[in-house]
Amino acid sequence: MSSDRHLDEAVAARVLAQQFPELAGAAVTPLGAGWDHDVFLCEGLVFRFPKRIDQVAWLARETEVLRLARAVLGSIVPDFSYVGEPTSDFPYPFVGYPLVPGIPADAHLPDHGALAADLGAALTRLHNVDAGLVPPTPTGEEPLAAAGHRLDLSSCARAVRERLPTALRAAADPYLLGELPLPPLVGGRVFAHNDICAEHVLVDAASGRLTGLIDWTDAMVTDPAVDFVGLITISDWSFVRAVREAYRRPLDQTFAQRLTWLTRTMTLRWLGEAIEEGMDGSRHFAWVQRAFADKP
Repeated sequence: MSSDRHLDEAVAARVLAQQFPELAGAAVTPLGAGWDHDVFLCEGLVFRFPKRIDQVAWLARETEVLRLARAVLGSIVPDFSYVGEPTSDFPYPFVGYPLVPGIPADAHLPDHGALAADLGAALTRLHNVDAGLVPPTPTGEEPLAAAGHRLDLSSCARAVRERLPTALRAAADPYLLGELPLPPLVGGRVFAHNDICAEHVLVDAASGRLTGLIDWTDAMVTDPAVDFVGLITISDWSFVRAVREAYRRPLDQTFAQRLTWLTRTMTLRWLGEAIEEGMDGSRHFAWVQRAFADKP
């Protein structure tokens, strides 16, 4: 998404040198750009700069969220140990933290057994946190509302349908056309990461063990199923089931139905967004194929 300010390596280097003298003269390299932040690497530190003024409140809240998450998950959660202030070169607060080691979880590993066990244990600990301690979102939004999903999906349904082979299109049509309701949440809401996906789950290349769970911007109190949805970007339903088996909290009777609905709806939506943005979309199509190949 677009920014409301200019930022490149030279500006980032100047801002870091002004506020953290120990980094003066150090190389600053782009690490990536997401919807909400530009990210740079400097001396083993990751610095995240908000793209727009509306993200400032979210970043401040994320700092509080990370304290809660680190208390139960430890070093796999980033530690915002550097906090930058607005300057004439950059108008918003920003944060920095030691680079969390690991590679994205969809890398070709020997197997995902160790990762499934680690994720199941991590989600158990996270979801056990007192939800009353989680700060509200700046907008007060509730994520993954069925109406919002349908609206987002309906806007790209035609483009998605044209991309799907006949058999897959027939299976996806009830979701694309909004004919299937989201099964109701019967159990309670939990403190959820709310954006677990392959690029936010880091693993050790040798052992396959979980080393990092990053990008907590969207964390909030919501349906526990949302933290299982993005697992389909890592591997297939057998992996999702393995994480679920390693999870040690009780799940309500509609969990599997909600997870199926959310996973299929979200993968179709992600494919639609990729098409609208002119991206290749091949990996998004693979996620849709996985989502409809089986169920939890």
